Amino acid sequence: MLFAATLPDRPDEPQRPQELWEQVFERLRSQIVVGDRRAGERLVEADIASSLGVSRGPVRAALAELERRGLVEVPRRRGAHVALLTPEDVDELYTVRASLEVLAVGLATTEAMMATAQALAAHVRALERVLEAEDRHGAAAADLAFHRELVTMGANSRLLQTWELLADQVQLAIASVQHADPSVASPSGQHLEIVEALEAGERQRARMTLAEHLEDSRKVMRCRAAAAPTGGA
Repeated sequence: MLFAATLPDRPDEPQRPQELWEQVFERLRSQIVVGDRRAGERLVEADIASSLGVSRGPVRAALAELERRGLVEVPRRRGAHVALLTPEDVDELYTVRASLEVLAVGLATTEAMMATAQALAAHVRALERVLEAEDRHGAAAADLAFHRELVTMGANSRLLQTWELLADQVQLAIASVQHADPSVASPSGQHLEIVEALEAGERQRARMTLAEHLEDSRKVMRCRAAAAPTGGA
């Protein structure tokens, strides 16, 4: 059976028909980043192909792209499995992520900062709504949407592309940890502090608050990743 991609297209990207392997990729990616497929779980080509009603070729291509994005590991002479992110992986992810996001704020014009503040405030409200509903997967997605808006503000397409590759891995880390501790997605007043700084055109304060926020997140994620059990088949 054929199926549509499970995640919405980016509103700022040109639309085109998806190839079959891309549809398989989107289905698997969605399952991985929300935690439906847990860290360490085996990904058997034949089983996936049968469940989706496709041949093994598109599945193989999808797994290769997932491996490139750091969501899947394919050890030599062993089957593919959902990536296992260690505390050290979390350190690396958040170090690079913080560098990109703080740089994006530095690149943004004052006008872009002030104009983006309203959209960021809307993301904060969305985050608070899903947190109130105890929707931990929705909270992770809303939080990343806030940060993507920040990066977009820098008007550097290559910076954004690099960040998006990391964002999948960050969401994978969050999903992995949530199985052990559902409170990992928690509200933070730092989001609003960032918005207020941008709205006032205070670039340095926005960068400092953002850096502090991501460092706090790194510490929490690292600690909980160390204690989180891994999945597996």
